[in-house]
Amino acid sequence: PTGPVRHKPYGEGHIVVKKDMQCSPCYKRECRSGDCMKAIQVDDVMKAVEILCFGYRVAQELLKS
Repeated sequence: PTGPVRHKPYGEGHIVVKKDMQCSPCYKRECRSGDCMKAIQVDDVMKAVEILCFGYRVAQELLKS
């Protein structure tokens, strides 16, 4: 995977889901381990979806429950 600052989506309304890893960003075409992608959990993605769909404040309330 690449660096989100250099290769972020254009415009607003996007959230980059990533994990800070020692090897990241590597900019390699192929990764032998894929640890940076494997580290992303379903909950990480769902938090981003909730924030985008419901807004930050509502998402924070949902995450507390």
